[in-house]
Amino acid sequence: MYKARYVRIFNYIFCFFIAAYSQSEKVYIKSLDPMIIDDSLNHMLENQIDLSLTYNLESYSLFPSYSIYKATKNVKTVDSLLFNDVIDIDKHIINQIFKPYRNAAIGEHFTQIGSQLMSRYYFISKIPDYHFGKINEYTLGAMMKFEPNFESSVSGIVGFNKLNNRSRFIGEINLNLENYLKKAEKFNLFWKHTDSLSQVITIGTFLPHPFNWNNGVEMQYHHEVFEGLYAFREKKLLLHTFLPMLNSFNLGYITGQIIPTETGLFNGYKKSQYKAFSVVSKKDVRNDRLFPSRGKLINSTIDGGLDNEIIFFKGYLEMQSFHGLKNDMHIKLQWMGHGIGYLNNQVPKSRYLHFGGSSTLRGYQEHAFIATQYQVFTIELNYRPLLSLQTNFFADIGSTELIPTDRYLIGYGIGLNQINENSIIKLVYALSNEKKSNGKIHIILVSRF
Repeated sequence: MYKARYVRIFNYIFCFFIAAYSQSEKVYIKSLDPMIIDDSLNHMLENQIDLSLTYNLESYSLFPSYSIYKATKNVKTVDSLLFNDVIDIDKHIINQIFKPYRNAAIGEHFTQIGSQLMSRYYFISKIPDYHFGKINEYTLGAMMKFEPNFESSVSGIVGFNKLNNRSRFIGEINLNLENYLKKAEKFNLFWKHTDSLSQVITIGTFLPHPFNWNNGVEMQYHHEVFEGLYAFREKKLLLHTFLPMLNSFNLGYITGQIIPTETGLFNGYKKSQYKAFSVVSKKDVRNDRLFPSRGKLINSTIDGGLDNEIIFFKGYLEMQSFHGLKNDMHIKLQWMGHGIGYLNNQVPKSRYLHFGGSSTLRGYQEHAFIATQYQVFTIELNYRPLLSLQTNFFADIGSTELIPTDRYLIGYGIGLNQINENSIIKLVYALSNEKKSNGKIHIILVSRF
């Protein structure tokens, strides 16, 4: 009885003494009693987050009695990964997604891998959580808590405005399927009707791990008819992976052609056929894809190749940043720039960039402006008093100059969003600084499934 009390008293003393030296490489214990040493070292190990840390006896002394243990780190990896039951993805794809964890040293590397997964996969909006535990005496496991954020939906946009005292109708349909085949894949079908002579259709698909490969594949086909002047067709094939500093990274090949109509030829549009390499880097750490309130997005694309034996370059950069003001208010800052140039030659008219409208410069006609380069800065104040309701006030400031000095294009307005579990309704009213009497109304309907 006396000995047990003696041990408990010294346990408290030595635990306090050990804590003072917990940050050093060596641990000095004034005892050779196995019980005291075990209690002291176990107390330290229980308070260490790093599971790779061990204490090895370095030296000891009988008179006076003390022992010295050296703290060393041994690289350890998990033997098994376990997952929660809410993941509705093929197990082979899951194994490919979480493969980096299998060879990673336990510790900070696990958190770093989680951040990389957020940038690489569109359906991961937060770092996967994990807990370590022993499956049996010789097997260490990690329980992964992972909730993918898939957003399959079909949306439509209806736009109304007046041009030369005549009503104008603009329509758009966007079908987005995610994880329909349980492969974490994404399929997109986009159609847009600007007027009777202008239409756009785009078909794209993304496979993160086809045939259980470690890398993904993205394909896209784009077909456009512009004001009855020419038809534009483009095909993309990109390989998808993750690279440090470049985040979600695509590298691929583009082929395209422009076929002018007789009217287009008469107006100076020439036939064109081009090939190019494409490099895409994307970092997306927003907390939500449809209605983010925190985080940032950086998306950049550089294309370079030959158009009828002439070297050209085309670039795009988009940056978004979200900052909270209060629990129910946040501000969005966005800048996008787009440009194209031909080496020692003028850019063909058919390869000019179109902007204006709901996707670039609100308050103006769709494709109201054409230029070889443009940029748009957006500031947006969002207020969400309820989970099902959000309002916003926005201003878009655009320019065709690389360094804006004189002329600005300004669009501004207000939006109202009703958000339900299976549907979203957006109402946007926008004006421009040039024709304040010609307001534009956009009605956006989104159905989730």
